[in-house]
Amino acid sequence: MGNCGCTTKPKEEPANEVAFSKPKVDPNLSYRNIVKIQSVYRGHLARKQYYGMRLDIYHDRVLNHLNKFTKASLGAKLKRLKPFEYDVQEDELDPLFGQRVFKTLQETPGGGTYIGEW
Repeated sequence: MGNCGCTTKPKEEPANEVAFSKPKVDPNLSYRNIVKIQSVYRGHLARKQYYGMRLDIYHDRVLNHLNKFTKASLGAKLKRLKPFEYDVQEDELDPLFGQRVFKTLQETPGGGTYIGEW
């Protein structure tokens, strides 16, 4: 088994100066590349705008279908309901008002779900 070690310092060489020059580029070639990049980016923006318009049209159609469905299926039931009236003063007079707790989604014994104060 040998033991390797360096006992001499390497010679320091003076720094060489290197001159850089701009590469020769055909001016027509660089403009063609710029135009190509611009056209690709403009195409991307146009597709993005088109997709947004199509998505807005889709959302409007879905909302119209939901409104028609709601009116058709729940219209008669909603007409029979009385408007909900809420009185803050009456609520604050309730002796159990301070004991109310807001709970997350709860399942009721009848199989329904409830979110609100208990």
